[in-house]
Amino acid sequence: MNLIGYPIDLAIRLKGLATNKFVRATVFADDLLEISGSPVLLDHLSGGLYVDSSLIWPDSRSLFVNFDAFDDAGFTIVTAGEASFQKLDLDQTGLERVDLSVRIEEDSVLKAIILESGVMQATLIPNAETIGSVQSIVTDAINGSGANQAAYKVWAWSNNNTVVLADATDFDLADLAGVNVDSVLVGETMQLVRAGRATNALNGRGFSAGTIIYLSETPGDLTAVAPALPAVTVIIGQAEPTLPTSVGAANDLFVQPQLIG
Repeated sequence: MNLIGYPIDLAIRLKGLATNKFVRATVFADDLLEISGSPVLLDHLSGGLYVDSSLIWPDSRSLFVNFDAFDDAGFTIVTAGEASFQKLDLDQTGLERVDLSVRIEEDSVLKAIILESGVMQATLIPNAETIGSVQSIVTDAINGSGANQAAYKVWAWSNNNTVVLADATDFDLADLAGVNVDSVLVGETMQLVRAGRATNALNGRGFSAGTIIYLSETPGDLTAVAPALPAVTVIIGQAEPTLPTSVGAANDLFVQPQLIG
């Protein structure tokens, strides 16, 4: 499956079905820069099929792959007629997967996701409400961080059922509670966006549409730069324009968490 942070599945079957060639793949991101670890030598699997999955999908919506075959291990003698090109795109079930939400009673939302297999997976989310029809799924929580907090922070559940600022240096994605849309006093209840659009969460940051937004190493903060190891890499979502006609920076955060590792 094609998701950021997952292995890239590279595969090519040579037209001549040769089993003794040296096939090399050079991989470029959508900014046309070669990704880390490229080029890579593919292994022969069977019947002229060469494969590799050692590279990791970077922060890029698409990848461009050049396959070149050689007669020698030094990559000096090109095998005629075997060069190939391939374009790979992120799965629609990754950051661009199809999410559906339907209200079925006053205090419950049915959250459904169409998986890459075509199967719809549905979950009933109680005590939640929708904002702007089905644009966001929200829940309520108490600020247990010990301080007043500004809007648009990332929160995680703590053991006493309050929420604290999430931290990339000590964070389990299963504990994610959401992003607050308003400032909140210590000990007070706030509303968190668990999935969907958090309007103006990225206002003033100058991000372009599609920018991947990560959980920062600064507790609760959002960043467009993946944290350095050994911090946990957690994608919170991506930048989107408020309206299709919006120009300039993309000010909204579409919350769709993904743990990279």
